[in-house]
Amino acid sequence: MAEKTEKRIKVLLTPAGSEWVADKEYKRLDYISDGKAVWVCIKVDAVTGVNVGHALTETAWWNKCIDLSEAENLAAAATAAANAAATTANNAAQAAMDAKRVAEAAASEANMATEAANAATSAAQGATAAANDATAAAEKVNAVLGDDNVLKVTDRNGVEKSLELMSQAAATEMAKQVKQNTADIAELKEGVKDYYVGENDEVTGDPRFKNCKGNKEFLGEWHPFLIDHTDNTGEGTHPVGQLMDNNHFRFVSGAFAPTVGITEEMRAACDVQLYTDAEHTTPLTLKNGVVVTDKIGAHPYDATEVYNSLGLVDLYDGEGNKVRQLLPWETTETKYSVMIGRYDTLYPVDRQTGESGKVLSGIFKRQVRYDGIDSGKYPLLGTALAPCPVTTVDNKTRNFFYAYAVGDRNTTNGQSGAGESMCSMYVNDCRTYPRISDMTQVSNMQKARANNADVNASQPFAEGGYHGVNTFILCMELLYGTKYLHNNNLFGSGISSNDACNSENTWLGNGGVRCKEQGTSEWTYRGFGDRTPFGHNEKLEKNNFSWFVNYYRPKEQCMESQMAASWAAEFGIAENTEYEAYGATYRYRNITGVKGLNDGVMNCKVYRKKIGTCKGYKDANTLATYDLELSLRMSLMHGMNVSGDVFAYWGGGYEMVGTNKVQTDGNYNTEQLTKNYIDFYLEPNQSKWVNESAFSKNNLGTFGFEAVYGKIGVFGPPILSEGYCKNRLGHTPYKIADGGNISSWQCFYSWAFPYWSSTLNQRVRIAVRLRGAASSSRCSARFLHAYHSAAFTYVNNGGSAQCRIVQ
Repeated sequence: MAEKTEKRIKVLLTPAGSEWVADKEYKRLDYISDGKAVWVCIKVDAVTGVNVGHALTETAWWNKCIDLSEAENLAAAATAAANAAATTANNAAQAAMDAKRVAEAAASEANMATEAANAATSAAQGATAAANDATAAAEKVNAVLGDDNVLKVTDRNGVEKSLELMSQAAATEMAKQVKQNTADIAELKEGVKDYYVGENDEVTGDPRFKNCKGNKEFLGEWHPFLIDHTDNTGEGTHPVGQLMDNNHFRFVSGAFAPTVGITEEMRAACDVQLYTDAEHTTPLTLKNGVVVTDKIGAHPYDATEVYNSLGLVDLYDGEGNKVRQLLPWETTETKYSVMIGRYDTLYPVDRQTGESGKVLSGIFKRQVRYDGIDSGKYPLLGTALAPCPVTTVDNKTRNFFYAYAVGDRNTTNGQSGAGESMCSMYVNDCRTYPRISDMTQVSNMQKARANNADVNASQPFAEGGYHGVNTFILCMELLYGTKYLHNNNLFGSGISSNDACNSENTWLGNGGVRCKEQGTSEWTYRGFGDRTPFGHNEKLEKNNFSWFVNYYRPKEQCMESQMAASWAAEFGIAENTEYEAYGATYRYRNITGVKGLNDGVMNCKVYRKKIGTCKGYKDANTLATYDLELSLRMSLMHGMNVSGDVFAYWGGGYEMVGTNKVQTDGNYNTEQLTKNYIDFYLEPNQSKWVNESAFSKNNLGTFGFEAVYGKIGVFGPPILSEGYCKNRLGHTPYKIADGGNISSWQCFYSWAFPYWSSTLNQRVRIAVRLRGAASSSRCSARFLHAYHSAAFTYVNNGGSAQCRIVQ
């Protein structure tokens, strides 16, 4: 006789309780056991990935694969008969003992078969044990597992009952069906257009995402909006209109949008009779023959009409003086901002580990459960973000290009770190820059919320929140497939020292400084973080060029790169072609493999050439004059400028609270790394943001937001110091493992030593500052400057803003 062979397969089931609950979410291969029967979930919704509301009787959704109620009844009857027989006959007891051995062997085979099909639940095993005990006492009971996987039980009266178990073939077929269903679900997910997910490489540190699923096109649907800050009540502000993605001078309808600020004096320059020749003999005349008059004449100057008829035109007044042409996108209003956002709600998943064990990043347009991860934990409602560090008008945040200096303190530029006599390129240039020097995380909050009718409220206007900018960055990382967005072959790192400046080509491509002593011909090239080739005093002391040019202050005006890109798009200027706009010289480059200005998207690198002179000591006794030229590389990603130049606070709704357990003198003390720890909080809903003005709490006190915001977790002790990031805590900017470099793992650097406190048992709000600075070689959108408390100010620290937008 051929020897029997035994094969086993294993299907892993997940216990889901002892009773069915109507509103509970069940996943595939969840099982419910009431101690007698087992129901296995065999189907889930193709979109949500769960089974909700489908009763156990619905056989398309549930498979009743084990039912031991009959066996239990038989066992109970056999037990009663066995007890009676045992009291009357010793021989029956002996027979029962023999039967017990046979039944135990049969039950063992039954258990193995059941495990192969359904991973034999504890309830079923309990029932089997009860049956074994019963048959042990029975007088004439047999239990036989046949080759057909039918368990037959015969009582002492010869009555036979049977229980059919799942066969190996059936179990194999079920496994195939599960595999097919999984494939079907995956195929359905591929067809869904409202999510995109990628796996992080946690083995090699490759910054590129792998095995991406879904539709990534919606990730790029961030658009510029013209925001009126006087629409400042209720849940959200209503944008004046959506602007063209590549040209902020126009609404998407093609109509002109007021997006460049000018003074009344600048506007009124065209109120006089204008001429198109310096000899003032040819009056300004439209193509239809209509002569444009002064403001009291029959046909006064209309910016839109003149521009649509003649384009850019040289104008002169009656004395032959050059007159600046008033353009149709210019306004004397100061109530506007240009902000980048979207109306829809996004559900980000940021470095979360799924049931598969994979670390996932993704964006969903609705709440779903994906690989066991709830995507709806941190939604971002319709929001518009500041595209660059903010400036202020009347101490209220703005993101707007002003062709003049608005006059708020700390919004103009300044002299060299060595003094105005050494370099004055940025002195009195009559332009508006991001506000710096007095921007803390709290003052940023106050200046942003000052736009609201209720200045204590957090909507519709607020400081920029980390959750919002993180969601934007996640969208870009997933859309372009990498965390290394600041790669110089991609978007670059803005005004920074990431890339070499040692030749004319690198100066033109990477940005930086070149200088030469007047009367000589050879240029010396340096990055903003490199030291000057000359001394800044008689001692021949040298510092880096960012310090020397303007003492680390912003090099770029507020919204300057967006204005310059819009000018190129408006006039159809080809890349790498120099052009003049608002008194400055610009050019731009598109990004290889990415939709650019000509494709209708503001993805490009804008370069400004800034020319001047400076002084420098050749030796202790010789102060020479040098020609000095700056190449400012400004990186735009869907209209957002998120890297380089100066840092910016992005702390709205997100808090890092450090607890200091070491009394120090404020200097470096490694004991702070081994004993301190940090609590992380996040509130994605802007309406719940707390108006918190305190920076620290002594004696382990708590902040008001800790009772409102959700706690993400705790890191430390120990905590980490500065360094590149191998692992970032999801939904935070914080590094929880050191490693990698600017182009691997998480692709960002973090200044994180706990200088934020030197007082024992003090709890401190740690600064949330991103971007980097011109002198740094580590600039990126995620570069975190967290050395200090949220009270820290400096000349290269700016602020941010956001607003809830509704249609």
